[in-house]
Amino acid sequence: MGRSNRVLKEPLMANDANEPPLGASEQQNVRTAIEAIVDSYQRSLNDGVPAEIVANAALTTALGFLVQVHGAEVVARMIEELPDRVREGKFTPEAI
Repeated sequence: MGRSNRVLKEPLMANDANEPPLGASEQQNVRTAIEAIVDSYQRSLNDGVPAEIVANAALTTALGFLVQVHGAEVVARMIEELPDRVREGKFTPEAI
């Protein structure tokens, strides 16, 4: 699993134990991407689109891009890990 699988402070996909942490440049790229996504999300809300629709569209779009980059099977394995990670608080505002 390559670095392109990493998102947020903690990657969506669990790290390989042998994989080094993100470097400073990669961390900045993650922060820049998150800021752009949050700005877009806020613009949609300001345009009157309900938050649930914006969030669903963002998740659908992100999964579509992940499938394009990594393939359906890799993304399916990522998704299998999500329930536990959600319960652990990995996607709270503080964790992002």
